[in-house]
Amino acid sequence: MTEEQVSSPPIPTGANETDTRASLTALYLEHYQQLVGVACRYLGDGSREDGEDVVQDAYLRVWARWDQVDPRTGRAYLFRAVANLACSAVRRRAVAASHRPSSTAVSASAEETALSGLLPAGIVTAIGELPPRERQAVLLRHYLDLGQHAAATAMHCTPATVRGYTFRALATLARQAHPPADTARAA
Repeated sequence: MTEEQVSSPPIPTGANETDTRASLTALYLEHYQQLVGVACRYLGDGSREDGEDVVQDAYLRVWARWDQVDPRTGRAYLFRAVANLACSAVRRRAVAASHRPSSTAVSASAEETALSGLLPAGIVTAIGELPPRERQAVLLRHYLDLGQHAAATAMHCTPATVRGYTFRALATLARQAHPPADTARAA
């Protein structure tokens, strides 16, 4: 590959390239958390890193075509690009899973390996068994240390909803960690 092929995407041409660059960058920064939340929802696994990758890819693709986009619909165009790329990623995963041999042992992901060093295996397993929205709330609030408002923005819900999901998830984890004493044994 030549150096030109590796460099950043071409700057859109137009009346004022600086204004064009600034308007897209401002749009991207203003909606970044929402875009990542949308991508994570489509991906379904709650992986913020995968969501961020999708958003970055979408930004680069929109950047290359920004001169063809009506500025009044730029926000919708950027969100649609994120949704399309996330759906494509889900389809690619499904196709890859259907071609994966079933007899091979599945090794732990890098994420699981990293978490296993930080948390006991039982906690990692328990978090993985939570309903998706509760798992997302717990991970956003306690693993990524996001505040209620930032987590709500990422999850596209209200802070009260995030509190509810987090409360239920933590209650479930507490019950799993400390099951009630069996009353039949006491007799």
